[in-house]
Parts: sequence; C-alpha cells; structure tokens
Amino acid sequence: MKKTLEEGGSLRDLKPDEVAEASFRVLGRRVEVDEGFLREVTDPLSSLSRRRSRGGPRPEEVERMLRDRRKRLEACRGELEGKRSAVEAAKRRLRKAVEGYLSTLDPT
Repeated sequence: MKKTLEEGGSLRDLKPDEVAEASFRVLGRRVEVDEGFLREVTDPLSSLSRRRSRGGPRPEEVERMLRDRRKRLEACRGELEGKRSAVEAAKRRLRKAVEGYLSTLDPT
C-alpha cells in the first residue's frame, strides 16, 4: 500500500495482493479481499452512502438537512419581516404622537 501511495497512486489503485501482503507484514496473516470489495471500500461515494446516521455525510442525508435548513431560513425571514413591519408601524405611531404633542405647544 505504501508503495502504491509513494508512486503517486491512490487507494483506488490498490490490488488485492497488495492488501494481502501488507496485512501479512502487519498482522502476521494474510487478509484476502476480492477486487469488488476493494473497489467498494475505496470509493468515496460508496463510503458516504454506507453512513446512515442522522446528520451524517451521506448524500441523501445532506439533501434532507439542506431542505430542513431552507425551510427554517424561510421561517426566519418571515419572522424578521414581521418584526420589521412592527418596528416601522411603531415608528409611524411615535412620529404621529410627537407631532400631536408639538402641535399643542404655544409657539410664543
């Protein structure tokens, strides 16, 4: 494995016999894997798809989280717009009240 990586290869370039040889050096026994298994465990998308925890990196879970966040964002935007409208209405009422008080003052 180290040799493959040192030669500029990636995990996807590993061969089953390299895994068996490396496992023998490290574990003292050969771990035999077939080509299909090796391709599956070194494929990033396949690796992500196997992770099924909530909030995990699996593409379907990421899509679910994005939908949820967009929904929350829209709710927050609606709430913010409601608060902005309330502030503007309060400012108008305050201006009207101040103008009313000022109109009762004697200018002399």
